[in-house]
Amino acid sequence: MNWTHFADRHHAALAADEIRHNILLAILRRKQKDPNLDVRAWDLGGPGRCAVQQDGYGIVLGDIEESDAGQLARMIVGDAPPGAAPSSGAPPSVMGPDDSGRWLVEALAKHDYAFASVTPQTIHVLDHHPVHPDCEGKFRLAEPADAELVVDWFGRFQAEVAPEGEPPAREDIEQRIETQRVFLWSLKSQPVAMCCAGRMLDQGVGIAPVYTPPEHRCRGFAGAVTARVVEHVLTRGYRYAYLFTDDTNPASCRCYAKIGFRPHCKADMYRRSD
Repeated sequence: MNWTHFADRHHAALAADEIRHNILLAILRRKQKDPNLDVRAWDLGGPGRCAVQQDGYGIVLGDIEESDAGQLARMIVGDAPPGAAPSSGAPPSVMGPDDSGRWLVEALAKHDYAFASVTPQTIHVLDHHPVHPDCEGKFRLAEPADAELVVDWFGRFQAEVAPEGEPPAREDIEQRIETQRVFLWSLKSQPVAMCCAGRMLDQGVGIAPVYTPPEHRCRGFAGAVTARVVEHVLTRGYRYAYLFTDDTNPASCRCYAKIGFRPHCKADMYRRSD
């Protein structure tokens, strides 16, 4: 794969809707910075019609069309080792905007690649000053002394939203604290919620993860800390903040809507059968 050619072919089309393609664009950026990064890619023709998979992660789809799904499935199956069991080459997950993930999963099912579950997700965007909930407490940056707490909360968040995966390494979390990308909401000097500035693109910043321990939920802390992080992002020259919601969690969706986030597109996550 000629990565320079691949990026030149697809980047502009994907960047035209940076929010919709934020994960794919981030992978292309990481690959550009680290040519040794193990990434598979599939080119399906026109600009933006592509898919990528970073080693250890699932397939992320660009603007594929329904008619592309069968061809892409055959390409993925063709990349499996010769003589391997039908399911051994299946990616751990598939995610794409709108209906693209479903199209690919249905095409892969014809090759005995099974996906057992789907998490309905929506990408939301906020491109104006957020509504700040009336909530007691104070907003502050996480400090190196908060590392144990932040590492623990990252682990708890991962266990709730995607228990099959692993949270970031401690070194990565500490680096996020050092680069001032982790924020806390504190009540009487006790942290009660966390919000992080995640994936940074040319025009926008992803908000993730957001976590409130169960004993502190339903008191507005998550909304308060998220609104302040969005304000932080916008005042630094970015055009918008964006985040993913699990649509089976209506309380979370309501929380972000009250701040001012609005739906941008669907991005359902399909996970492989074990």
